[in-house]
Amino acid sequence: MRLVHTRLFSEAGGAGTRDDAHLMQDLLWAHAGPEHAVEHIRVRAAPHGIELVLFVRAETEAIATARARSLLSGAVTPISGLGYVIGRTFG
Repeated sequence: MRLVHTRLFSEAGGAGTRDDAHLMQDLLWAHAGPEHAVEHIRVRAAPHGIELVLFVRAETEAIATARARSLLSGAVTPISGLGYVIGRTFG
């Protein structure tokens, strides 16, 4: 299992909220499919927006990062609808 980190930045420039963090976690689980190989999702509010850590089954960090990016790309519309922009994703 590999850890993949990413940040979601608030479009308004403010801090994330616990409510938004919970919504984001539910949103990501709703969009996660077997192809993403996600085992766990940890989400927390942060001063810039939201911090995400995805625990992904993968042989390499590159594969884990690609799977995480695929998940986030598939959820970009509802993520934007909650007022967030996806930042850099890295293993």
